Amino acid sequence: MKKSIVIELIISLTVMLFAVLFVACDNTVRHNDGEHVYSFYSDEIKHFEECVCGDTKNEEEHTFDENGICSVCGYDKYLIYELREDGQSYRVEIDRDAINGISCYVFNVPDTFKGLPVKEIAPSGFRDSHANKITTGKNVETIGSSAFERSSVKEIVFSESVKTIESYAFCNTSLENLTLPQSVAEIGRYAFDNCVLLESVAGGENLERIGEGAFKNCKTFKGIEKAVNIRNFGKEAFAGCSSLTEICLEKAEYIGEGAFMDCNSLESVSLPSTLKETGVQAFSGCTSLKAVYIADGVESVSWRSFENCTALTDVELPESLLEIGGYAFRRCSSLESVNIPDSVKKVGGHAFGDCTSLSDVRLSRKLQEISSSMFSGCISIEKITLPTAVLSIGDMAFSGCSGLKEIKMSANLRYINRYAFEGCTQLSSTVLPASLLRIDIYAFRNCENLNSVIFENIKGWAVYSDSDTFDGTAVSEDNMSNPAVMAQALKGEYLNLILKRATAE
Repeated sequence: MKKSIVIELIISLTVMLFAVLFVACDNTVRHNDGEHVYSFYSDEIKHFEECVCGDTKNEEEHTFDENGICSVCGYDKYLIYELREDGQSYRVEIDRDAINGISCYVFNVPDTFKGLPVKEIAPSGFRDSHANKITTGKNVETIGSSAFERSSVKEIVFSESVKTIESYAFCNTSLENLTLPQSVAEIGRYAFDNCVLLESVAGGENLERIGEGAFKNCKTFKGIEKAVNIRNFGKEAFAGCSSLTEICLEKAEYIGEGAFMDCNSLESVSLPSTLKETGVQAFSGCTSLKAVYIADGVESVSWRSFENCTALTDVELPESLLEIGGYAFRRCSSLESVNIPDSVKKVGGHAFGDCTSLSDVRLSRKLQEISSSMFSGCISIEKITLPTAVLSIGDMAFSGCSGLKEIKMSANLRYINRYAFEGCTQLSSTVLPASLLRIDIYAFRNCENLNSVIFENIKGWAVYSDSDTFDGTAVSEDNMSNPAVMAQALKGEYLNLILKRATAE
């Protein structure tokens, strides 16, 4: 009896021991029919297969080809690895001492190292190196800042795991083409800045943000193939991309300063209703830009947005627009007409300055000021009507409008400021409304053909030497009522004097 109990106990202990051993080998991977399940691993010296229980087989030293890559496992002897802060993954960089003297090199970043995933190309990891081609492993998620800056890399093959391309990652490299995986949503600041050989980027369908200067000065760059979901374009994101012919803005929510400045091959842009403003200098210097369509919902054409767009002929401004910034369309020398909707309350200085072909202008009925140099140098404008809301004509507002023959003043105009009509050589006559309170110095300078100025209110006028003088010299009502006399006076003896009504506040 006792003997059988002992035998049963031994059998039970044996079964338990085998169970413990089996479980120990089954931490993460279950055996098939009790056999080991191996995964492939490598370290600096060898590659091997290992089971989770610790059993190994087929252990061999690496066999390296002329590029330092193991022909069996793909391990690259010119790479070094650093355990990341999470303790569960590695970052990789070039071994600069080992590779010294090699002028052209191909790198294959492995999926794992010592059993852990390789998730990052280290910041500055390949900076200034002679790397020629890079293939990232299937676990790489991050291309670190300046990772390949100023390197010789011409080709990069991203795995679908890559999520982030950090700042300056490929700045000043020789990249020619690349494909962005669907996993990339953002490109960091100056990531591809000055990649002058980069012609195209495939993919990019999930790209939402382009960082500041990301593709700046990529002279041969023609665009991102499938980038239709970009919401944020950083400052100077594509500035100087002189071969860029088109860009999808249909989901844009923000366009940074100078984002497309000097993109000389861009011919048309459509700005969506998701934008509130067009962006400071956003398209300045786009000399081939012919058409601009701004959707209803946009509220501001920003400062210098389209300055020096010398081919621009067609501009559609929406009824939602509230403001046109200073210099917005300055030197758009092919622009012939502009219709400023009645929603616009303010147009900044020089907004249409030197638009030498501009001849047809309709102003917003809510506009209260013709700002300084707003139409200066617009030599093709022959006539213009100021809305009744206009109270002031700013300094040099129509200076150099040598073709201006007729201007209908606002019935509520109060101020004509310095040099307002200087050089309007074709202007022969004008009628100044009863509401007018002041004409500043040189307002009609070099208006050589001006021979009739009618004042609808001739009472209380005097001339002053400067704005701080309280005692002026009265102008007789006889003179004020004589259009020819007043025209000559404004060109001559009153030229550098301020003409004010005594009732002015």
